[in-house]
Amino acid sequence: VQGEIIISTYGCLPKQPGLHPEWNTVVIFDEIHLLKGSDTQRSNAARAISRVAMFSEGKVWGLTGTPLLNRGEELWNILEILGLEKKAYGSKRNFVEQFGGRTEIQEFWAGHGRKRVIYKYTWDMPILKGAHEGFKSVALRRLKSDVFAEIHPKNKDDVKLTIKYRGSKDALKEFKAVLH
Repeated sequence: VQGEIIISTYGCLPKQPGLHPEWNTVVIFDEIHLLKGSDTQRSNAARAISRVAMFSEGKVWGLTGTPLLNRGEELWNILEILGLEKKAYGSKRNFVEQFGGRTEIQEFWAGHGRKRVIYKYTWDMPILKGAHEGFKSVALRRLKSDVFAEIHPKNKDDVKLTIKYRGSKDALKEFKAVLH
């Protein structure tokens, strides 16, 4: 229903693409780093929802408090799900080159006179200086200190607990061994 907000976890995403967001919907993927795998069911379901939302003039946002890795494949997958890959890097070829990858093209006949091409990426070269500039052009990075100026540092308190145990002496010895 238009104007409705649905909050879901990744575990509830449909296994088969079938969820169709309403026209002009904003889809927000919290903990977007969990969608870094390119061929997981979770990523494929999120990608399908994202494409439908963007096709229907919606927007797709990704949020995370976890630093993203410098692994090319994972970063590309996140950008692709958000529909930002071309805006950030222009093409996958350009992205791969900047993030230390090589493109290997494998061709074979798929039958009925059709040739199939598969692109395989090997990430074994150094990341080029300035490779992250494209990502910075489509991402907002804020530090805790910028967002919560008054946030207090974490406090750690050791608390001694008394545990009453009702079981065999052997099980108690095993329990104590695990605690130490």
